[in-house]
Amino acid sequence: MAKKLRKYRLQDLPRLTREQVRATNALLCHLPQTPFEQGFKSRLRDLLSQLVHADVDVWFDGARALAQGELKRVLAEPTCVAVVGLPPRTDKALLEVDLTVAQFAIDKMLGGGAEDVDGQRPLSEIEDGVFSFILLKVLQLVTADLEESQLGLRLEAVHGTLASLKERYPTSDACLCLSFKVFFNQKVGFARIYLPLALLSEALTGAPPEEGPAQQRAFARMQQRIDLVRLVTAPLVVEVGRITLPVADVEALDTEDIILVEDSELRLEPGEPPALTGRAQCRVGDGAHGVLTGTVVVGERGRYEIQVEAIAPVGTPRPRGHLFLGTVGTGEGEAGMASEHARELSAPGIVDEVERSLRARRAVAVRALAGSTSPLGHGGVDDETGAEHSDSQEEQGEDDGDNMPSASASLLDDVSVALVVELGRVSVSAADVVQLRPGHVIELSRKPGDAVDLVVDGKRIGKGELVEVDGELGVRILSLAK
Repeated sequence: MAKKLRKYRLQDLPRLTREQVRATNALLCHLPQTPFEQGFKSRLRDLLSQLVHADVDVWFDGARALAQGELKRVLAEPTCVAVVGLPPRTDKALLEVDLTVAQFAIDKMLGGGAEDVDGQRPLSEIEDGVFSFILLKVLQLVTADLEESQLGLRLEAVHGTLASLKERYPTSDACLCLSFKVFFNQKVGFARIYLPLALLSEALTGAPPEEGPAQQRAFARMQQRIDLVRLVTAPLVVEVGRITLPVADVEALDTEDIILVEDSELRLEPGEPPALTGRAQCRVGDGAHGVLTGTVVVGERGRYEIQVEAIAPVGTPRPRGHLFLGTVGTGEGEAGMASEHARELSAPGIVDEVERSLRARRAVAVRALAGSTSPLGHGGVDDETGAEHSDSQEEQGEDDGDNMPSASASLLDDVSVALVVELGRVSVSAADVVQLRPGHVIELSRKPGDAVDLVVDGKRIGKGELVEVDGELGVRILSLAK
């Protein structure tokens, strides 16, 4: 007789919100930058062992996100909870210690044998004072290691009941619980730290640490894990220049148009064919965190080479330059431009991504003017899933610009994209990037006289020829994917 099969369903899975996931990840990413790795545990053990005259050890047990209202169900009753202020912030953290462990530490510190320990008995007033003294010593140790942080630690109160705790602390807030196992001689208990999600999502999402011990610890951790990403590759792009253009101007580009690259340190050397010389910038990936600067030379094989001079961290690259439009369509000047502004980039293939990006930006501008509560509600890309939205409005007509009211059409002047002129790009691994030093030479596949790439939103839309315009570097468009 055949057995009946039934789909197996997982039950009792923990439910996490996106806020809880973001807060947990922010804390775990921040820990390598904190001082709680380099000898902190041994210093904590030495301090507690001297105070309570016992062998003490602390192990990290795990992290758990608690939803709103869940904290008061997790805390024991009676309890031993310390409220710790975090000046200059108004947030407060909680430190819960197993009553058995707390009574054991107090009795040992007072010279007893820790024989009369009852985990169901709240601390007396005298015990509360002794326990507060131990906590102050621990906070003093932590504060000494937090000199690089902008947060302080202040012991505000110790509570033995949930009722008194609720008067001073909102136990209904969502938080992240860090659990620890605490060993006192042969006794084992727990300690838990409760951190508000607002603190984690706001205070631990800043920029990477500046030069100092925290940065050195972060680099040491990266070095330990470089083997995991050694073979991950990214493009290293050598840029001739980049400019910002309104969406309408990108759509109006045509062959023979000339783009003038301002503030470029590159220039054309006279010769047959003319070759570039000067200093160029190279970016790995999107290049938002740093650039390589180097000198452009022609190598023995007749190809461009970049001799790396410096590697500098920078912010997001700022496009600069001007566009000179030649004869466009059937008309010239502004008349020709006006007739071309309504044209869509409709060619298949690689330019399709650019077309969708441009249309999404137009849709955002139109719906923002119309007062839509969700500019990406129809057509465009979802920030969370990356999926495209398609609706009846897009099906009714693809020419959003043609049906745009005059008031909303002017908004497109503020919607711009970056057009990048690329001299070439090579594929580099994470190990290559880490090992790059000033003096390294990067060989490109292009030779003097070869066409350069025109790139918008990371997609190549055409080819260009390097030209000289009144002593400045320019690019004449040779072809566009239309």
